Amino acid sequence: MGQVVYIRSYAQVYLLQGALLFVVAMPMLLINRRHGTAVDVFSGVGVCVWLFGFLFESVADAQLSRFTGEPQNRGKILQTGLWRFTRHPNYFR
Repeated sequence: MGQVVYIRSYAQVYLLQGALLFVVAMPMLLINRRHGTAVDVFSGVGVCVWLFGFLFESVADAQLSRFTGEPQNRGKILQTGLWRFTRHPNYFR
């Protein structure tokens, strides 16, 4: 039974994360494969998506920091601002 737990854990933790990392990194791998340095619409859309995610994460982190800095919020969960949309803005979906 113990061996099955190790194999299942390995598959779920490491192999699944590796596969997801590959899927997430695929656009960057494809961009880096291209020759030339021309900026096209595809590059512009990619920069806009990245900028949106970066700003979303930055604002959400600032909101959480402000929330956790107030003593009356101890033990509470932030449910306002950008945190009402997602519990993990670092992994915004």
